[in-house]
Amino acid sequence: MLFQGGTQISFILGPIVAGMIMESFSIATSFYVALIFVFLSAIFVFPSFIKETEVPERSNETPIKDIIEGFRYVKSSRF
Repeated sequence: MLFQGGTQISFILGPIVAGMIMESFSIATSFYVALIFVFLSAIFVFPSFIKETEVPERSNETPIKDIIEGFRYVKSSRF
């Protein structure tokens, strides 16, 4: 829920901030700011920062059994 809220706020504030940068400085400056944010996001998503957990070995079940197990899980869970 927090992630969705942040996304919605960025959809509203992003164009406002970009317009202010373009009006105050130049269009080229807005591209440089966007470039900086792209590099920052690439750094934060870099695989060395992501901690991977070991995936338990899967049994040789068929996709149909996986779907049935998923329905059982949904049926047993409380919303």
